[in-house]
Amino acid sequence: MTICRIQTLISCTLLLTAGLISAGCNGGNSSENLEKKEGKKVDAISARENLEKRRICKANLDKVYQILQPSAENINSELQAAVVILNQWFGSCADLSKTQRDVANPLFMPQTEPEFIASLNSDSVSLGDVLYLRDQLLIRKVVEHVVQNSPTDLEKIRAIFEYTCRNITLDQQLIDPRLAATDLITQERLSQLDPTTIPRTLQDVILAGRGLPQDRIWVFATLLEQLNLDSLVMMPPESADAKASSPAILFVLIDDQLLAFCPELAIEFQANAEDANQLWAASALSKDFNSLFNTFPGVTFPEGSPIQQMQAIDWKTADVFLPYAMLSTSRRMEALQIEFAGEMACTIYQPLEGDDANGVGLGERVTSRLKPILGERKLTFWSYPHNMYQQSLLASEEALTLRELSHATLMKEVRSVRANEDQNEEKTYKVSMERQMLKARLQQLLGNETEALRTYIRIRLQFSVTGTGAAVQFENLMRFLQAEDAQYWSAISQYESQGYRAAADTLQNYVARYPNGRWANSARQLQAEALAKNDKPAEAVEILKQSEFPASMDVRKEIDLQHWQAP
Repeated sequence: MTICRIQTLISCTLLLTAGLISAGCNGGNSSENLEKKEGKKVDAISARENLEKRRICKANLDKVYQILQPSAENINSELQAAVVILNQWFGSCADLSKTQRDVANPLFMPQTEPEFIASLNSDSVSLGDVLYLRDQLLIRKVVEHVVQNSPTDLEKIRAIFEYTCRNITLDQQLIDPRLAATDLITQERLSQLDPTTIPRTLQDVILAGRGLPQDRIWVFATLLEQLNLDSLVMMPPESADAKASSPAILFVLIDDQLLAFCPELAIEFQANAEDANQLWAASALSKDFNSLFNTFPGVTFPEGSPIQQMQAIDWKTADVFLPYAMLSTSRRMEALQIEFAGEMACTIYQPLEGDDANGVGLGERVTSRLKPILGERKLTFWSYPHNMYQQSLLASEEALTLRELSHATLMKEVRSVRANEDQNEEKTYKVSMERQMLKARLQQLLGNETEALRTYIRIRLQFSVTGTGAAVQFENLMRFLQAEDAQYWSAISQYESQGYRAAADTLQNYVARYPNGRWANSARQLQAEALAKNDKPAEAVEILKQSEFPASMDVRKEIDLQHWQAP
């Protein structure tokens, strides 16, 4: 009996132990399942947080684009707001490269401020970044308009060059001397003014439609940059400042071949006058660089011509520059380049050195293809774009006033009357003052010629203000200057929309009305080109023969005369 109880007790104990073990195992599975569920919940929350973060980051960049995008309605946006939003984006969204920009990098000119180069490594956005981004967005939209009917790279490059020369008239003063009749600036100050001290961004240059030879180079190179076409500027040492005595040469690289242009003279040095598709080889130019200037058969240039000056230069000692803003190499632009897609797509970053992500760096990319020409010379960034952005950042009150004077007709507000209709079909009229000229010029640059022409016509039809006194005289002067600009830009709009006959008529009217106008020389040259495009070369030749141009325009004149007079 006792033995039976003991056996029963042992059996119960074994069963209880087995039950406990079984319960323990099942409890472990429950715990693991619970942990898995909790893990999935955490992952889901994390995924939602990441999605929300990405949404906010994208929304912030969209806000920046709304502020900086090139549009007539957006022309007077508050840029400081973009600085604030971008700094927020860099604080929480940016994936910055760990590669540091080295002060000793040979691409930076020795006189470049070390503080500026150090700032290229910073994640703090300045107004300079915003000005640069605004410029690149505008230039991207402009180049899309310019090359829309050009299928090949060669045609694109030449279309961009002609567009640049047509839209940037050379002017060593930048400020209309007729403004000296007002209290805004004295004749003495105007005569002493160094134009390079006027702070201007690319947007300022292209909107004003006037600039220095350096501005043409800057605009041309940046338009090319937006198509990922590399360029190089070669200039004698004395040509590096605004008082250049010899025009610079800009090379455009296509694979291992080159196109050569002189933006100041508005000419291309073609490798073969009879075959526009034949390009220069760096190896050939290294053996005989002066062959560049012997590409105009049948053209005789007068004594002292800029072409003869260029032939007399030892180009083996010329400086060679990359015509890009140094801001393009910053870590900030590297991070933003990845995010600038869709409507915002544009080239804003240039890698200094090659790595797995970026491939070959800018310097190596250009040097490797131009080694026969460069020899032992070192490439550096051109200081001009950098100086212009720095001046815009550090501008004094006087400098800002000079900038506004260089855009006087664009900044002048025009009276605008708009009609509104209520529910009872009764009309009310709202009178406001708007910078219509500025908006029209931007519309023109973006390819909206019809809208631009409508505004230009309204501006040309403004009446003079009656009365006496300084205020009335100033108002009438500004209306006169605006009407003059509007007529010239109307002709450019007509020309660029292939309305050559209308453009020639508008320019003929301009020259008759403003024989000594600010655009008179450019108007005569463009009138001749419009007539030639309209199959009237004899009339084009007659226009040029009757025109007296400055030396920088005479070279193009002689080439056109020879071309249009050819049997």
